[in-house]
Amino acid sequence: LFVTEDKVIVSTFVNETQNFDAFLTAYAMNSGMMLWQTGFANPDFGTGIGSAYLDDGSNKLFLEYSFRVSAFDIETGDQLWITDSLGTHTGYVFPLDQPEGTLLLDSSYRERITIDPETGQVLSRQAIGMPWMTIPHGNVRLSFLNADDIANLNLNISTTACFAALDANDQLIWQLPYFPEFWPTFVNENEFLVEFGGPLYWIWRIDSRTGVDRWRSSMDIVSTNTLAAD
Repeated sequence: LFVTEDKVIVSTFVNETQNFDAFLTAYAMNSGMMLWQTGFANPDFGTGIGSAYLDDGSNKLFLEYSFRVSAFDIETGDQLWITDSLGTHTGYVFPLDQPEGTLLLDSSYRERITIDPETGQVLSRQAIGMPWMTIPHGNVRLSFLNADDIANLNLNISTTACFAALDANDQLIWQLPYFPEFWPTFVNENEFLVEFGGPLYWIWRIDSRTGVDRWRSSMDIVSTNTLAAD
């Protein structure tokens, strides 16, 4: 679900029982009227969205699916381009900070990929020295750690993936034994909302300094798609 100043855009599968071709549909914010609908095809591994980035400045929506990135014009719905496969058996996410005029994508193998947002051309691929999903916040870094990250940082963590806070020296402050879906959303200076699970989802409100949850929703949010707070 993507929200702009005047429209709401949703992604749905064409066939409810298959993760193949999909629709991107825009509705008017004030009336709910359908403005456009664009079908986009399954390149290899389905059209389930792994990560997304909405750039209001350029009126583009970038979606990562099937180990590729594709761009859509949010005014017309046109699919502008799609990259070749960036590498399978890999997780990809758009980092929160995107420089103007450049599109960045991070991989679960600690690689940053730079893409031309106008053409979809891959400009560079470079190693990065931090976990692939990291959010600097105050004196801590909130990171989504996979097994390789835990081993590289020599952390005493028994799980194969988790959500954790690290200090400037990569020392563990706290950890949660789950791997979040999408980026957390801060609701004030220290507290954020984060979603776990699938297809049964639940949401926690957590203090970034301590990792203590203020509340947890019941585990009864059911969906075939990932939720994202914004």
